[in-house]
Amino acid sequence: MQIREGLVPNLTLWSNQESAIESDTIFISATGEKEIKETIKNLLSNYLPSRGFHMQDIQILSPMNKYDLGNDALNLLVQEF
Repeated sequence: MQIREGLVPNLTLWSNQESAIESDTIFISATGEKEIKETIKNLLSNYLPSRGFHMQDIQILSPMNKYDLGNDALNLLVQEF
């Protein structure tokens, strides 16, 4: 909600999963294209649905549009779900 209001979100680190459940924004640190994509797939197919989230509730932010982890590629990845 904070992002929609133009505010910098209070990010909860993923390492603290109990707090992440209560937050509307989490930050997940991952390295490399393969780990990032696998993390996103796991979140979309397992973690988020098991906690009652629907696809329309989820936003994935990327600082770029092109390349393997840009918005265009991530949109294609998300459409698999």
